[in-house]
Amino acid sequence: MEAIYEQPSHNGMKRQKFTADEDTQLINLVNIYGTHSWKNVSKHMKNRTTRQCRERYNNYLSPSIKNGPWTQQEDILLISKVKTMGPTWCKIVSFFPTRSDVNIKNRYAYLVSKGRARALKHAIKNTKPKPKPIQAESSVELFNYALDNIDSSLTEKIFASDSIFDFDSIDLYP
Repeated sequence: MEAIYEQPSHNGMKRQKFTADEDTQLINLVNIYGTHSWKNVSKHMKNRTTRQCRERYNNYLSPSIKNGPWTQQEDILLISKVKTMGPTWCKIVSFFPTRSDVNIKNRYAYLVSKGRARALKHAIKNTKPKPKPIQAESSVELFNYALDNIDSSLTEKIFASDSIFDFDSIDLYP
């Protein structure tokens, strides 16, 4: 998830990966100054810009962000939304209230690069739609509804395969 940058930033400093100590310091400073005073936060972060502090916190350190493993249901929902909406991340992010936009884009790139997207599309095609319309008051409710109503029997076969590239061994149409 963390990138190491070798090129100099706009202020001439080399950008480097955040350390665990910097993460702790950043969290403590956000607890003091809040999430709307990034200039004050960055003043206390040696060699870090306002933007670096804001993006590090919002994309990786915020308690509202889930950085753990993705579930099969989340993968299916992501592929489905990209298929129907295109890569409009600002819209797709609303279906994943606990994931950052960076995390969502990175996960999609991972799925496509490993060839799993094709197999997941077959699983989505075979998912039975619910006949009644979805009644959701918020994106969180909609997200939970989607997780509860996706048939994961095919995705279990996809992810149980020994080789992620061996799609021929997965019987998608039993």
